[in-house]
Amino acid sequence: MLNIITACIRPQNLEKIHRSILESQANYGSKVPITWYIVLDSRLAPQYLFLAKILETKELSFQPEFETHLLVNDSYKTSWESPINIGLAHIKDGLVCAIDDDNVMHPSFIKCIYPHYLNGSKGFIYHQLLNIDKSYNKRVRFAKHTKIAPGTVDTAQFCFDRSIIKDIKWCTRSKEPDGAFISLVYSKNKESIMLVDEILCYYNYLSPKFSRV
Repeated sequence: MLNIITACIRPQNLEKIHRSILESQANYGSKVPITWYIVLDSRLAPQYLFLAKILETKELSFQPEFETHLLVNDSYKTSWESPINIGLAHIKDGLVCAIDDDNVMHPSFIKCIYPHYLNGSKGFIYHQLLNIDKSYNKRVRFAKHTKIAPGTVDTAQFCFDRSIIKDIKWCTRSKEPDGAFISLVYSKNKESIMLVDEILCYYNYLSPKFSRV
């Protein structure tokens, strides 16, 4: 099982994300059981008409080809909760990764990760492509033992089995909640987490700042 959590204020990007997941699965060559948790941010509905419509109808503009759950983050009424924590509360087992709504899944992600998972590995951290500039120079955030820390690792760079996450949460009080979460899970499970020497994710791929050639 592969569980994907997407924090969402830009539902107009969800179909692109869906297509990228299907492409990655097709490149693997076998169907992986996937569940997608889309966490809608109700605070921003007045500013984003696409978001307001989905919150009202509880329906997407397309039909996902795998199990999908629309969750609503309305915790701002009390105290703000991370979309990752909201997703984790619904996930009991299987791998967990995050794809933000301005990103996509890397086409080689599943074929590089899943065979190792089936062979017993419980977690993965991998390189991230930051951008491709016009001179064809790739900027990469590398996954290294010495760089698994707040400020040096990004949300898109982890995929952990639910069993090793346990009760570790995304801390909303941290300035670098993704790095704090990833480094804490890693520090407690180094023996079962692989550092994959491959670029398997992007940074804000759907953002205009990500230059593609």
